[in-house]
Amino acid sequence: MMVFSASSAAAYRLSTSSSAYTILTKQILFAVGGTIIMLIIANWGDYKLLSRFSIPLYGVSIILLILVLLIGSVYNNAKRWLNIGVEFQPSGVFKIALIFFLAYVFSRPGLAFKAQRLMGLVIYFVPAVLGLLLIAAQPHMSCVVICLFVLGVMMIMGKVRMPTYIALIILAGLFVLGLILITKYFPNVFD
Repeated sequence: MMVFSASSAAAYRLSTSSSAYTILTKQILFAVGGTIIMLIIANWGDYKLLSRFSIPLYGVSIILLILVLLIGSVYNNAKRWLNIGVEFQPSGVFKIALIFFLAYVFSRPGLAFKAQRLMGLVIYFVPAVLGLLLIAAQPHMSCVVICLFVLGVMMIMGKVRMPTYIALIILAGLFVLGLILITKYFPNVFD
């Protein structure tokens, strides 16, 4: 209902021949298609096979995020879209890749042991922040918030130890302090 009420006026602006249901129909088709793909992978997909592709998928998502900054399309003052025959948002690919990557790290016995401790900041946090910085540069802050939420949930599920959380809080505090100082002494830096 919300998609229909928000998009019916926009559908009329697309062309005079489109109806109020144009965007709603497209959204329903994508939702049904996504649900079917999800059910197929969940019931017949081999998760061990999927884990082999987690690192390459993460690498591809980072490359796509870099390409957006270089050759992406700008809409509403944000460079979020990449057109390579099909126009899409690579930040969506990154969200899936981040889940696969973190699941891979926390499911490997040797990596999971290190990831639960402070060494985890290097193993999974630095790669995650790399993608988040590339998304923030677009800017696409809602995706950054979603990815931070995913990161937090995966850290809880991965049984990360308390000193790691404390170190992250300290790092976040230093980051915020740095932003405050930058904007205080260099007020035009984010214009």
